[in-house]
Amino acid sequence: MGSFHAVSGSFVLLVATVVLLPATHHTPFAYAATAGGSMLGDVNISAILDSFSVSYDKRVRPNYGGPPVEVGVTMYVLSISSLSEVKMDFTLDFYFRQFWTDPRLGFKPRTGVETLSVGSEFIKNIWVPDTFFVNEKQSYFHIATTSNEFIRIHHSGSITRSIRLTITASCPMNLQYFPMDRQLCHIEIESFGYTMRDIRYKWNEGPNSVGVSNEVSLPQFKVLGHRQRAMEISLTTGNYSRLACEIQFVRSMGYYLIQIYIPSGLIVIISWVSFWLNRNATPARVALGVTTVLTMTTLMSSTNAALPKISYVKSIDVYLGTCFVMVFASLLGECDRVLFRAFTSLPLSFPSCVLSYTPYSSEPCRSSSELVEYRRRILVQGSRDKCKGPIFLEIVTSPSSSSSSLSSTTT
Repeated sequence: MGSFHAVSGSFVLLVATVVLLPATHHTPFAYAATAGGSMLGDVNISAILDSFSVSYDKRVRPNYGGPPVEVGVTMYVLSISSLSEVKMDFTLDFYFRQFWTDPRLGFKPRTGVETLSVGSEFIKNIWVPDTFFVNEKQSYFHIATTSNEFIRIHHSGSITRSIRLTITASCPMNLQYFPMDRQLCHIEIESFGYTMRDIRYKWNEGPNSVGVSNEVSLPQFKVLGHRQRAMEISLTTGNYSRLACEIQFVRSMGYYLIQIYIPSGLIVIISWVSFWLNRNATPARVALGVTTVLTMTTLMSSTNAALPKISYVKSIDVYLGTCFVMVFASLLGECDRVLFRAFTSLPLSFPSCVLSYTPYSSEPCRSSSELVEYRRRILVQGSRDKCKGPIFLEIVTSPSSSSSSLSSTTT
């Protein structure tokens, strides 16, 4: 009876060992999936990734010799940091995503494993499109805190590559209507070496392939909208597929209204104040005219210093030029009045050859210094032998004064 209990105990222990053995083996298996990261359930992820390198040549595009690879593109603009008229460029930060299919990277789907997300290091092991930005002037990748890039591989061989970029691209501008202008800047995407027989680009989501964040703002511009186009470019090395994303900007008038338009208009009004000053306050009137002219010159210089040296006339040039002409005309009017008064105040000496005089003409005139002045010109006919020609005398008479100023010239 004791031996029976011993055999029964051994049998129970054996059964328990057989039942619990898979569980004890499964525990380190699950731990490897969470800690090691190479196992997911009973699927060895590392084995799948390692299988891609077998007979895979990353130097050759998918379907080499067959139909071209279709590369879908999407963009999401995070920010636009600058738009420079002097350098004719703009800088934007965006997510750039590419989609293509490489049948060589397909694998058998398993439960929970249909898409593999791998780090940026894996990109060195597979073929990727040689995409570049045609109008790029400067660009850089973001690497804080790690490289801002990832790869997703679907079991069917579909590849998704996402990367964050900051690019400074050229943007030729037409400043004819500055500062009431609108500018259209674009980003152009193209393959550097593959012609349309190898790669064709397309906007992956049609009209919704490009998105712009609501946080995008610029001090002097507003984003009106964007559009995307696909085209074919013919070069000496062949025909290439190209995508273009166009972003339209409109300039805000607030800065120029406050800093240029209103001040220049006030300067013109100030130059007119000299007409209401005392006519005998010549230094003050001339100083006011010179000051307004110099102020307008400084304002024009500072405005054009922030713009490229272009050969055509801008809208702001017409406005500032008109203001400058009006201010300068006020100064010329004051100088003309001062010179006229100085000329008419010279002492008059008649030559001895004057024999007689006859009225030549009489007409009223108005100047900036007197309300009404009457001018009479008198022709003094002298001796032809001594004077050698007629003598013209000018007498200016003011209604408020009984005196007259005389001057003589001999022709």
